[in-house]
Amino acid sequence: MIVSNRLLNIVGFLAIGGLLAMLVVSAACGGDADDEATPTQSATEEPTASGTPEASEPVVVQVGETFWHSGFMVTVDQATYAGTEDALSSVEWTVAIDATFENVGPDTDTFDAEMVLLAGGESWDMSADSDIPSVPGELLQDGTIVFDVDDAFDFEDASLQVGSADQNQASVPLGSGGGDLVALEPAEPSVTGQIALELITLDFDGAELRADIPLTHDEMDDGKLHLTLDFSATSRNSGNWSVNVTDFALTLPDGTSVPAFSGNNVSLPGNDSGLTTGDLFVGFEVDDPAEGDYTVRFTPGSWWIENGPTEGEFSFTIE
Repeated sequence: MIVSNRLLNIVGFLAIGGLLAMLVVSAACGGDADDEATPTQSATEEPTASGTPEASEPVVVQVGETFWHSGFMVTVDQATYAGTEDALSSVEWTVAIDATFENVGPDTDTFDAEMVLLAGGESWDMSADSDIPSVPGELLQDGTIVFDVDDAFDFEDASLQVGSADQNQASVPLGSGGGDLVALEPAEPSVTGQIALELITLDFDGAELRADIPLTHDEMDDGKLHLTLDFSATSRNSGNWSVNVTDFALTLPDGTSVPAFSGNNVSLPGNDSGLTTGDLFVGFEVDDPAEGDYTVRFTPGSWWIENGPTEGEFSFTIE
């Protein structure tokens, strides 16, 4: 019996010890599970957005400059740089240039010259969101030239370039470092003179020198200008007899001659005492710069000649 009691005591001790060991192990395992739960939950949290440009208050610069191109006089009023969020919360950056378009030609037309925004060594073409009006002849309307840019745009060295590379180009600075204004402003050189033949006399009373042709809304090629000479014609030939563009030529300062580039083909009424028709013109393509001495030569049809000279000329200087 003594052995049996000792055996029972040993067994009981072992049982109690095993139970305690199991509790210790269980407690240890439970502690590890709690420690691993925290990083699992934090890994499912939404990341914080960073580095995404946000829309801000618009930047507006006052410009107030005017240029001439393609038969229009365009005044650039102001330019606005702004970012707006779209439906997907992406920011779209634009430069919107408010301008007034005055059509100096006689017919309704739309200003369609190529326009490019330059800044920071980058360039942007005009956006389809631009609002360029169709303007009746000799009237004006407001419009907006829009460019899609990026969040790094800066007005500091920005400029608006107008015209393709093969044309005369205007340039309007939008910032202090945007270069010089190239306005292509027309000039009116003082040109007067007369060509008198037996049955017709031409009196020249004005001129215009410009980089475009308002009548057709065309721009002259790079390095060329359009010289228009205004005149009236007095016919002493009874009936109606024509004067044509092909009757004129111009000798340039370098001594070469060019035919007329534009002008009126007109039928002039006349009588023995002379009838005068005004508002006539003839145009020539000249080099830019245009300073120098010129000679206009007029060689009319034989119906203007009886016994006198077959052609006449007069000279003038552009300073």
